[in-house]
Amino acid sequence: SLQHGWVLGTARLFDPAYNSRDKKKENPRLSLDFILEQLADEGFRNTIKTEQASYELVIKSLKEHRDNSHAHNDLNYSNNRIEAGVEKLYEWLETVITRIKDLQPHLKNCNTINLEYNEKLAKFGVEEIFDDLLKAEKREGGTSA
Repeated sequence: SLQHGWVLGTARLFDPAYNSRDKKKENPRLSLDFILEQLADEGFRNTIKTEQASYELVIKSLKEHRDNSHAHNDLNYSNNRIEAGVEKLYEWLETVITRIKDLQPHLKNCNTINLEYNEKLAKFGVEEIFDDLLKAEKREGGTSA
């Protein structure tokens, strides 16, 4: 479920600012596009969009997984792999957030992505899952002997 939520959330970061059916633009999505729209500096927006293009394979891969596997449970979707580069994508996002905060002084005190904390948290979650699996295996193995 952690991976499921992660794929759904990360893919959503790269959705357009508004759904194509939202002609009046009344219901924005909290996405990078929407955040960039809020900034007055058009040159900065264009720079970020240009940089984002180098991550398009990873982003497309995440969106395909979200749309086909995670959101719609498409049993015919056979691609079980997300393109390499997710870590670099997150590092780039952290840099973008820092640059936006530098551009907008009132955002200086907002927290940013802490990759070290996320890595430790993810590792703890994985270790906890394996510990639980091993305990269950030992219980099952102990009762059948």
